[in-house]
Amino acid sequence: MVGSSRVRQLMVLIWKYFGPMICLAIFIYYVTAHSPLSYGSYVYPPWAQAICHVVASSSAACIPLYAVYIIFTKKTSWPQMRRREEIERTDKDTINEEEYVEML
Repeated sequence: MVGSSRVRQLMVLIWKYFGPMICLAIFIYYVTAHSPLSYGSYVYPPWAQAICHVVASSSAACIPLYAVYIIFTKKTSWPQMRRREEIERTDKDTINEEEYVEML
């Protein structure tokens, strides 16, 4: 069943742990197995390879850079942001309005 708690728990595990571990493993392999870019017998200079790396990583770098920007521009601290996110995820109907405001 798609909405079952087992499926949700599995998806949480995959998104929180397995996905980032696989991405980290791919990145580590890429860094350790890197060889200079070449075309036939011509080996591109290091500055050209650096430009290629910057262009290739520019789209992926926006996500963590935006997260860092949000963390440093918010007036609240990181634990407060996490707590507010957890409170908003809970069912607001189970508590009254005054308790909800105090928790924020």
